[in-house]
Amino acid sequence: MVDRFSFHQAHLEADSDTLLITYGVTSRAARRACKQISEQGNPISHLVLKTLWPVPENLIRSTAAAYDRVVVVEANLGQYVRETRRVLVGKTVTFFGSMDETRGARCGEVSANRRAEYGEAYRKECVSLAPPSRPTHLEARFK
Repeated sequence: MVDRFSFHQAHLEADSDTLLITYGVTSRAARRACKQISEQGNPISHLVLKTLWPVPENLIRSTAAAYDRVVVVEANLGQYVRETRRVLVGKTVTFFGSMDETRGARCGEVSANRRAEYGEAYRKECVSLAPPSRPTHLEARFK
């Protein structure tokens, strides 16, 4: 029954190993970031969920199956990433949102030790939401 009324948009890139899952207010900025990163030669696929409840489990499972990495972007504390992890048992699902659930710090307020430890990989994980002509606080910290 859920499959019949689960609405979404899928922007799937060939040769992508990363699937970004978004919904709501984060979707437009994430879509633009995915396009920019893909144009630079690093394709990222993007699944925009329009139906959140009941959770479209079959849609999430079937779309994520082809990807090594799944990143859920939320403008909150990570409520939906928990549902995504529940659905994608055995797959690593990374969270990026208003609150970093494992460290209790906002992404832009990451400690110097974490930036040094993870460097470029963490910078790529923090999707830029600012216009391309203006560097974000994250970009400034990683230069």
